[in-house]
Amino acid sequence: MVDVQVISEARKGIFKDISKVCDDNEIEVVGLNLTDGEPGTSNTLITVEISDMHQMQRLLTALRQIEGVIKVFRPR
Repeated sequence: MVDVQVISEARKGIFKDISKVCDDNEIEVVGLNLTDGEPGTSNTLITVEISDMHQMQRLLTALRQIEGVIKVFRPR
C-alpha cells in the first residue's frame, strides 16, 4: 500500500475526480482522508494498492492533470 497526498483547490467534485482517476487506472483505494488546507484548498490523503512503479507513475501523472490540483506527492 502507498499513500499519495493531493493538495487542490477546495471545489465541489474534487473527490469524484480523484476517485475516477483511480478507477480509470484500475487502482484500488483502501483509505481516504480529506481535510481543509490553507484557505480555499483541501488536502486529500489517499492510500492505494499499487502493483508496480509504472502504475504509480501513471497515477501521479493523471492526478496532476485534474482541474484544480495544485500538488501531488508521496508523503514521507
